[in-house]
Amino acid sequence: MTRDELPLLHLEVSALGPLFEVVPESLRVGVHGVLVSSGGLSGVLLPQVAVEHGFSRETFLEHACRKAGLPPGAWRGADCEIRAFTATLISEED
Repeated sequence: MTRDELPLLHLEVSALGPLFEVVPESLRVGVHGVLVSSGGLSGVLLPQVAVEHGFSRETFLEHACRKAGLPPGAWRGADCEIRAFTATLISEED
């Protein structure tokens, strides 16, 4: 980043709530973030990612799997652990 780009910088912090186990059907797009884990790999997506990209619940889970280095449908497997969390977004406009 250069000095000239500094005015374009937008800072956001997501304060994460506690993790809890969730079945895919209970995952609420735009409300919950997700952590998928399987075989020692894990991937996390914040709640706002689904909203920003217009993801459905299934697409959100697929992208979390990809982020973990897992096949997109890994979230459907019995060995895949799905946990959710909420997040409070704090931005410099607040």
